[in-house]
Amino acid sequence: MVSAVACGCVLLAAAVLKLVGWNVSPFAQYGWLLSPTVQSFAVIWEVLLGVWLLSRKAPFVSWLAAVFTFAAFALVSGYLGVIGQATCGCFGIIQASPWAAFAVDVTALGLQPPRTIP
Repeated sequence: MVSAVACGCVLLAAAVLKLVGWNVSPFAQYGWLLSPTVQSFAVIWEVLLGVWLLSRKAPFVSWLAAVFTFAAFALVSGYLGVIGQATCGCFGIIQASPWAAFAVDVTALGLQPPRTIP
């Protein structure tokens, strides 16, 4: 339960930071993965999943969605780190390296204890 709350808070914080820094750091300069369109969908998904995790509704399905989401985020941030991007835009106005974001994503995955199908 604590892991769902922690992951929900991380997702909501990342979405807010992206929205606050929307005009400060244009994402398109880093390629299509961080284009405004992709970032818009990411913000919407982060808010929806964050609220869902905090609501504790359908815990197995929300856990599954969180695992897939943080795995996808880890793949993207890892890729950006491998190609040498200085910042990933993952936390909006906070200029985080892709490797820092990768560490957050992997930590979030580690917080997700395996669940059984209800």
